[in-house]
Amino acid sequence: MTAIDDRMTGIFESLEVPEGFKAELIRGELVMTAGPDMVHNILLGVTLDTSEFQTYS
Repeated sequence: MTAIDDRMTGIFESLEVPEGFKAELIRGELVMTAGPDMVHNILLGVTLDTSEFQTYS
């Protein structure tokens, strides 16, 4: 690792990410994304409930 990599890793490890967000260190770049919201989760649940992914016993 280089000194820059060490600094980025240190910053990343001490980063306090707000609730509902996800932080990743990808190829030396800090990437923050928002998590899925309630609408997304509801639509996913409805889709899975009505899809062929269900297993029937």
